[in-house]
Amino acid sequence: MNTMLPIGSVVELENDDKKYVILGFLHQELEGNTLNIYQYTACEYSLGIDDKNEFIYFNEDKIDGLLFMGYTIQFDRVYLRILYDMYKEIETGANIDKAMDNVLNKHFGNDEAKKSEIKNRVVNSYMNYNEGGNENG
Repeated sequence: MNTMLPIGSVVELENDDKKYVILGFLHQELEGNTLNIYQYTACEYSLGIDDKNEFIYFNEDKIDGLLFMGYTIQFDRVYLRILYDMYKEIETGANIDKAMDNVLNKHFGNDEAKKSEIKNRVVNSYMNYNEGGNENG
């Protein structure tokens, strides 16, 4: 896969008999001194979000099957590709801001308006994109 799955996609994960619906992207979690970044945030399918169901976080290598592809429009497909490219940059050691700059320059060159539009959308999609994280995320 060379893009992210859209919100609403339903997947099966390795060694797990449950189904999960994708809710978000690029979740950040600090464990000790290590910042882990996961491609996907999901919850158990058909149960939705409530106080009994926790979010799970995983990367594409844990996906065993795609049961349903979430709805997308053309802009979403570009956005999902950018998120995927950012994740791959982060995997190689780039910090999030550097990864975003590299990917936006690669996709949009000198088009500052387009880069700003996409950057705002990417930043708003982070569940924990603030200093110190989000205790509710």
